[in-house]
Amino acid sequence: MVEPVWVNARHRFRVVNVVREADDWVSIYVTGRRLGTLDVQAGQYFRWRFLHPGCWWQAHPFSLSAPPNPDWLQDLTPGTRVLLSGPHGAFTPDRRT
Repeated sequence: MVEPVWVNARHRFRVVNVVREADDWVSIYVTGRRLGTLDVQAGQYFRWRFLHPGCWWQAHPFSLSAPPNPDWLQDLTPGTRVLLSGPHGAFTPDRRT
């Protein structure tokens, strides 16, 4: 229970850019502090919670390359705070056989 609080306090994730890739597709770029110390591997996912009016109470599991839900994520603005929990999942390169 302490880990998500620690990770979010340490890294202070924020939306830095939202780019419309197509009519129904956006890319959300998130940045933070000390990202090099974040222990994450390709194949894992986070539960993203964007602290934006109307969606702060929703947490959605997105991999780092999953398409967003265009109904609300396309309205995020740079500087929006982000809380996440994770990483979760074991579909990682070190599990490959």
